Amino acid sequence: MTKRIVGDMKSSTASRSTSARKKRRSPALPESSSPTKHGGTAKSTQSSLDEWRASHGRKRGKYNNVRTMYKGLRFDSKAELNRWQQLEQLLEVGAIRDLRHHTRFPLIVNNVKIATYECDAEYWMDADCAHVVEDTKGVRTAAYRLKEKLLKACWGIDIQEIKA
Repeated sequence: MTKRIVGDMKSSTASRSTSARKKRRSPALPESSSPTKHGGTAKSTQSSLDEWRASHGRKRGKYNNVRTMYKGLRFDSKAELNRWQQLEQLLEVGAIRDLRHHTRFPLIVNNVKIATYECDAEYWMDADCAHVVEDTKGVRTAAYRLKEKLLKACWGIDIQEIKA
C-alpha cells in the first residue's frame, strides 16, 4: 500500500510541475514578422529588423555596459573606450609603443587548450621596456579570476587592471 501512495504522489507531482511552468514571452516584434513552424519569427526584410532594433534602443550587456564602435574597433564598454583613447594619446606622445587591441592568449595546460584570454590593450612602455597587458574591469567575475591565474601560470604575464 505504501508503494502505491508513493507512486501516486510522484505522478501527481510531475503533472503539477508541467502545468505550473510559465512560458517565456519575447519582446514585441515588428508587424512584418511572420511566425515560423518552430515558434520563432522570420524577418521579411533587413529594414524591418533595423527599425525594430532602433525602436528598442542599444543592447546593454549583463553588467549594464554599453558596447560601442570606434575607428572600426569593438569596445565592450565606454570605460574601455575611454582608456583606449588615453592610450592612443600616449602613443602619439611616444610614451608607449606597439599598441594592440584585443590580443588573444591561448591558455594551454598539458597540451590541452583550457580557454582563451582576450585582453583590452597590449603595449610596450618606452621608458622601462616593460610589456603591459591591460584589462578595464568593472566587475571581477569568477571566469576572469581563473583566466588571470592561468595567464600568469602559462605565459608569466600579470594583468594590469584599470578600474571602470
